[in-house]
Parts: sequence; structure tokens; C-alpha cells
Amino acid sequence: MVVQAVNQRAKERYLSFLTAMTMVEDRFSDLDRLIRQVPVKGNQWRAARTELIGMRQTAYDRLMTLREIAKRYESELLSREWRV
Repeated sequence: MVVQAVNQRAKERYLSFLTAMTMVEDRFSDLDRLIRQVPVKGNQWRAARTELIGMRQTAYDRLMTLREIAKRYESELLSREWRV
């Protein structure tokens, strides 16, 4: 049945999306290690450590917001049995 195939594909895509977000979240610990190696003061061509920390926090906050939105839609899709 076509609807079941579409539902299965939607589940796979959603799971892939969540997996990708988790992989990105895991990379933040590596990013923290790299930021600690940056000199405290930046120069004309390089950002300062505090700027990088701010950028990292902004990116992490946006990722968490995206995750919350995805979770909200997950429950909606499950309640509709993944129908298109």
C-alpha cells in the first residue's frame, strides 16, 4: 500500500534527522577542546576565545531549539499515524 510506504519513508527520514542532530551535538565537545587552544586575544584575522565561546553557545542553543521543535512535530506525526 502506498500510504504505508510513505509512512515508512517519513519515519526513516525523521530518524535520520534526529541522528544527524545528535551527531552535531556530540561534536560540540570537540569544539570546546579546540576553543580552549585558541589564544585569549584575537587579532585582525582571528576571533578571540570569548567570541568563539559566544558563537558556540548560539549554535548550541539553536540546535536545542530545533530539537524541541522536532520533538513537538514528532508527537503530532505519531498521533496522525504518519499520514501525509
